[in-house]
Amino acid sequence: MPRILMAASALIITGAACASTVMTPARSVTKADAPLRCELQLTETRDGTELVARAHADRALSGTYALDIRQRSAGGSATIRQSGDFEADPGKPALLAESTLGGTRRSIEAELTLTADQITRRCHSADL
Repeated sequence: MPRILMAASALIITGAACASTVMTPARSVTKADAPLRCELQLTETRDGTELVARAHADRALSGTYALDIRQRSAGGSATIRQSGDFEADPGKPALLAESTLGGTRRSIEAELTLTADQITRRCHSADL
């Protein structure tokens, strides 16, 4: 078999192996008919677990959010707390957090709380 063909075959096999390590994202989204919805997404990748938090709105809304992340491992545990303001418009969700954490999706527990116009919504990783 020519070397170029062997190298191309090796790249295809390597690419297929890498693609198989990326898992479908798990997502927690509050009810679709609510004017304010939260989204919490955890996706396992080769590098760990990607966490994404978003606020969705049916009308222009501004409010506050709080994101609590707890991660457990054989070496102990860690807690991350992040909060702030957000603005979301219909069809244009607010990206609140995006991070890659070491470890698997099962080692991470996260809760996102949104508050706007006297409405509070929560998404929890246990719902994933």
